Amino acid sequence: MICIPYALYGNNYLMQDKRIFGALIDIDKGVHNMANQRIMRVNEEIKREIAELVREEIKDPRVNGTMVSVTAVETTSDLKSAKIFISVLQEDKQSEVIEALQAASKFIRKEVAKRLNLRNTPELTFKADDSIAYGMKMSQVIHEVMSGN
Repeated sequence: MICIPYALYGNNYLMQDKRIFGALIDIDKGVHNMANQRIMRVNEEIKREIAELVREEIKDPRVNGTMVSVTAVETTSDLKSAKIFISVLQEDKQSEVIEALQAASKFIRKEVAKRLNLRNTPELTFKADDSIAYGMKMSQVIHEVMSGN
């Protein structure tokens, strides 16, 4: 990120010459966008690896007997922590699955570190995501309204 000294920033010269001010803003946006793109790629890679680990490596019976989907990953910009959003098809087992994954988070983190070449492997926190269930409910409501007409 480019720092603009206060003397230059406060000066009317920069405000009058839009080309200089605009160029500095564009450079800052470019750096910011590149960082966001990297975080988005890291999020997708972590999501893919965790989904594979949940499907194939986790042997906990609370997880094996249920349909589990990794819906999203939100990683901090410094890669120190990540929130993993999990959707469970059987709503009554959702809290059990989240507890099981949280208990296995150290194993999952170690496996993600082996598979991905990152300087820092984030600490994982599993959260429930109700968006798929909500979408199914809304679809059902829409279907009922449409068939009622």
